[in-house]
Amino acid sequence: MKRCFLAVPLSGEAKRQLSAVQESIEKVAGPEGFRIKWVERQNLHLTVKFFGDISEQQIGRLKDMIPERLSSVGSFRFKLTKIGGFPNLKNPNVLWTGVCDPGSNLARLHEIIDKIAEEIGLARDAKKYIPHLTLGRLKKQPEKVFHLSPQGTVEGITGLTVHVGEVILYESRLTPTGPVYKSLARFPLSTG
Repeated sequence: MKRCFLAVPLSGEAKRQLSAVQESIEKVAGPEGFRIKWVERQNLHLTVKFFGDISEQQIGRLKDMIPERLSSVGSFRFKLTKIGGFPNLKNPNVLWTGVCDPGSNLARLHEIIDKIAEEIGLARDAKKYIPHLTLGRLKKQPEKVFHLSPQGTVEGITGLTVHVGEVILYESRLTPTGPVYKSLARFPLSTG
């Protein structure tokens, strides 16, 4: 069994800019010592579907089925918008940046992959897919209050454009120092 997910990879420039955003948030978000476990620069990505622990046979079926199903999906772009939090920005467990995808391409991509997952015996997502890019996770400190502007604006985030030319099936290995991602298969999107 391998812990796997399908994601949109980011360019080196996008990762650099998002790392700068993480640094900006750290400067403005609450009292000194507020503990945020940031997603490391090399691991920044936009998840399309988290599969969880899956078998080699299921991985093989994903590798076989995804190229055909994505043959009608062309490359596209989306923009990053504002900083948000789950469950909310006043008391977040997770900090993320939102996505502006006017063509709903990410939702379409997720729907295709979610259907494939169901066909190979995996659960479909129970919650509505909300495209976002996870920046970090907060470690709870009840005596401290997280503070970011209500609009979630941080210099450097608004309007950052991400080109989506492929999606990647990753294995995620959890280690004491954080997750390590290994690419298992790359699936290019059509350019026509």
